[in-house]
Amino acid sequence: MNQICTNKEQSHRLLEAGVEWQAKQSPWINAKDKLPDDEDLVITGCWCTDYFKYLQQGWYCRECNEWHDTNGDEICVTHWMPIPDLEE
Repeated sequence: MNQICTNKEQSHRLLEAGVEWQAKQSPWINAKDKLPDDEDLVITGCWCTDYFKYLQQGWYCRECNEWHDTNGDEICVTHWMPIPDLEE
């Protein structure tokens, strides 16, 4: 019985550690790994070099396979994230 309690306690600690780890993960999604839904407005980032980085709002057009800023100009995007819902 003690072995079962120890395993449950250990499992609980591992679960808590996993939850804490997930909470610390970056909200940024690599554009090579996943793309947003077509034309959803998101926050985009370009990490082209260690010295050239920028953030702006943009959207991805699946039909033309391009990223665009809110003016419709084509932009470089290496990472993106959904715009957080500030009402949550």
